[in-house]
Amino acid sequence: MEYRYVVTGASVTAISAVFIAFSIFTGNNVVLGVSLSTLVLGVVLLTLGLTYVEPVSELMRYYVGDLDIFVTRILEDMGIASNYRFKVCFNEGKVFAVFTNGGIKCDDISLGVGIIGDSAYVAIPLTNVVSRIDKLLEVSRPELIDYVREVLVSTYGICRDVRVWRESNLVTVELILMSREAKQLMKTPINPPRMTTLLALARYFNSSVEIVEEDIVGDNYVLKVRIVGG
Repeated sequence: MEYRYVVTGASVTAISAVFIAFSIFTGNNVVLGVSLSTLVLGVVLLTLGLTYVEPVSELMRYYVGDLDIFVTRILEDMGIASNYRFKVCFNEGKVFAVFTNGGIKCDDISLGVGIIGDSAYVAIPLTNVVSRIDKLLEVSRPELIDYVREVLVSTYGICRDVRVWRESNLVTVELILMSREAKQLMKTPINPPRMTTLLALARYFNSSVEIVEEDIVGDNYVLKVRIVGG
């Protein structure tokens, strides 16, 4: 549901109904015609508001559900469900979301589940998502904040706005006013808002990235990300 459309649609419909009643009472066909047209607009806006689903739901359908159940079970079986690092590996044609309990380099990670030394990992592909946001860099290279805003706000509707600042190889992204669906998705291990943020940064810098810190401040989600290379 989108309350802005619902309120606007209800208001337009109510006003149109008043003018329709007025035009019927006075016999003014011009006002009646305009009022009926406006009534249609109000009904359309009201219907759109009641049935509206935010763009993030596309991400939810793809990654949350069976995939989330799978990843959760695997993380539990490997003993790292409550203690893992999250990174996005982006190099040499590999684009993986990686859950690991150790400092494994992306060069050593393959798709699926594995153990290197004392560290375990789960790596899932992000090819479909990166192919979509790739289009945003085809024409020109925007500023970092404009690119992150386009991905998180305009493309996926995860939040209302973003703040981005960089210090050396650390980038902090604040997702401002998270959508209701996005906040629900954050409770899953897959966490599409976090994953999409890291993927956007990885694609922009053409480099692997990993979470350093994450925090929820009111309706905002703050992520500190390190650019780690390969």
